[in-house]
Amino acid sequence: GVDDCKRCDAGSIANVERDACSFCSAGQEANSERTLCIGCGPGRYSLGGSDSSKVKECEPCPQGTFSPNGSAVEDCHLCSSPRSTSGKGSASCDACSVDHFLASSKWNPKDPQTIIYSKLRGKGQDPGVVDFDTCVQDTDFLLHGGEQQNACCECPDEFNCDRIGITTETLDQHWEEGYWRNTSSSMQILRCLHPFECDADPTARAIAIANATDSNDPIANSTDDAATNATNATNATRSTESSTDTATDTAAAYCGDDYDGPLCYKCEKEMFRDTFTKECIDCNGHRSFGWLSIVIFVLLIIATAIAVSRGGKLADYYFTNRDFIDRIRDQFTMAFVCVQIMVNLRDVHKFSGGEDYPSPFDNIIAAVDMAALDVARIFHFECFGDRGYWSKLQLSTLVPIGLGAVVLLFKACRVAWYGKGDMSRGMDIHMLLVLFYFLTPTTSTIICSAFRSTVFYDGGEYGGGGGTAHTNYDGDHDHDHDHDHDYAFNYGYDDYDVDDYDVDEALKAYEYMTVDYSVKMDSSLYKDGIFVYALIQVFVWPIGVPLSFFMLLWSKRDLITARTVRHGGGELSTIGFLCRAFAPHYWWVSIVDFGRRLFLSSFLMLFPAADQLVVALAMSLIFVVLYRELGPYWDASSDILSYVGGWQIVVCILALREMDLSRNLSRDGSNGFLLADNNLSAWTLLSANVFLIVMVVYLQSSQMAGDNDSSSRRTEPRYGLRGSINLGLRGSMNMVHPTAPVPTVGSTNGGPGGVAGGSDEGQAG
Repeated sequence: GVDDCKRCDAGSIANVERDACSFCSAGQEANSERTLCIGCGPGRYSLGGSDSSKVKECEPCPQGTFSPNGSAVEDCHLCSSPRSTSGKGSASCDACSVDHFLASSKWNPKDPQTIIYSKLRGKGQDPGVVDFDTCVQDTDFLLHGGEQQNACCECPDEFNCDRIGITTETLDQHWEEGYWRNTSSSMQILRCLHPFECDADPTARAIAIANATDSNDPIANSTDDAATNATNATNATRSTESSTDTATDTAAAYCGDDYDGPLCYKCEKEMFRDTFTKECIDCNGHRSFGWLSIVIFVLLIIATAIAVSRGGKLADYYFTNRDFIDRIRDQFTMAFVCVQIMVNLRDVHKFSGGEDYPSPFDNIIAAVDMAALDVARIFHFECFGDRGYWSKLQLSTLVPIGLGAVVLLFKACRVAWYGKGDMSRGMDIHMLLVLFYFLTPTTSTIICSAFRSTVFYDGGEYGGGGGTAHTNYDGDHDHDHDHDHDYAFNYGYDDYDVDDYDVDEALKAYEYMTVDYSVKMDSSLYKDGIFVYALIQVFVWPIGVPLSFFMLLWSKRDLITARTVRHGGGELSTIGFLCRAFAPHYWWVSIVDFGRRLFLSSFLMLFPAADQLVVALAMSLIFVVLYRELGPYWDASSDILSYVGGWQIVVCILALREMDLSRNLSRDGSNGFLLADNNLSAWTLLSANVFLIVMVVYLQSSQMAGDNDSSSRRTEPRYGLRGSINLGLRGSMNMVHPTAPVPTVGSTNGGPGGVAGGSDEGQAG
């Protein structure tokens, strides 16, 4: 009877005669009526059979396992390391295990995103803190025949990836301060130059990113009103077409207060960056100081020039002690040039992604930062308006050229008015040449920085700015904003020819000027404005200025080689600063030294960042040996100073190299050893600088005490620094090379056997 009917147990169904129950097979379960065995759905499993210990009903696969279409294997299929699942009941290994995150690409060799990421380092770009070599593509999909999932990559050691299920988009919730990326979908996570520039609050960062993203997401903004949805979709399309704003909003979410732009490199408006702390400071109170400094500086130069040119006690003192003053001035110039090289070397190295000098030497260099003579940086021109690189480039190049044009025009009018005079002589021409002599290395560096680019990949499939893009097989580039479009980049890898994908062309959409991240390399501002202008200025400054100086020296070479006193006659007064420090036959070394200054600044930008310090070290050693063997200066004390200064630059290069190695090794946890190394580098640099200062003082005091008159000392070339120095084993210091003429007491003329500065010619000019 009906009352005798019993319900079949779980996992079993009634047979046709309804007189017995039979168990479902593994991977199946009974339907609710217990009349039919149905397969377990994806992410579920059962073992079936009569064993009471086995699972009879379909249950979700445990986390870390998956079942594509139901499974008869206990605990489903185990995900291969480092893959996992986002929870129970997964049909695929759709997440990554602890200490890993789900990448934004499949890391398939034919995936264009993978190609871009893997090529970043090859193009000399910074790929960021994620080690792409640790990315492992999904192979579990072969078991279920579904679509390949995105790859799993190791989290950087600095991140706190302490749970399963972290994705590229949520990765920024697991780091503190000091990191930045272009968009939340980019795996190119970069270290900010200074950690405090980047926001340290993950919660506020996540809210800002969500606001920047959701405002352009028609799905997130959908409602029950079809008209409203249409409006949202239209606005989203317009926003995608102007997607730079969206990317900017997202990128700004990683920046702290007072900082903005890619890598948070830029201060907010009405703020400038402090030279010592590197923090952004309010401009209030600094505008008037900047203008006042400029006015005082200009007036001081004009007053000094007028005082010397018009005579008086100052002029009398100068001409009476001219040789001593010239020697002090030349050696001060040598020391200043050495400091300028150290500052420019640091700037170029940091510009290329390198480290600063070790502390506290970095603070010392910051204190003498004005030696670079970067006027825009000294007087904080950003406080006088929104001064980007384009404005700085024009300011740095046109102001000196304009000043030179005014001086030459005034000189021409004066010569024409009085009917006499020489356009190539005079205090005004002299000061103009001196200005170009000191400004050229820094100005050339500013010019050459226009040709370096940095890639900020936003994680898009192709093209920049947050929109989705697509490359046809015929090579045309079509931008499509339909996110549901089935792109060849995402599917059909077997039919896709990776050779058709132009990585260089793809990266152009993400390239920005390294010196100004607000300017894209493919923009009309760069291609039609900055690039053309900078290329012209290359021929004017790093090529034209040294060539002009060489022509001036070449035209006066007979007078230079024939001079018997340091400063020469009045014919050399205008260009005396170029040849005065050198022996007559070594007048050309001035241009060689000019090339050294350019090579250790702007010319280094021609080399990849990884090779810059190696090239700089090789060239510095060559110059040290060259100057040591030639001994080209007028007096031996200058040769010694040049030799010591050359080694100081070598030590600086080695310190920068060691700091780079420290940064790279610290990522592997070798911090204790490196801390000692950094301290050693800092003390070595400090000791070298102290030695340089002591040497200058010692040489000057020794030469003043032993022989105050050296103006006529160098009329013949000598043969190296080793033969020019006797450090006084008998208690004296001989600063004269054995082949150089020795002044004779009682002689009144300059030259061999004469007392320096005794002739009228020596006092001329």
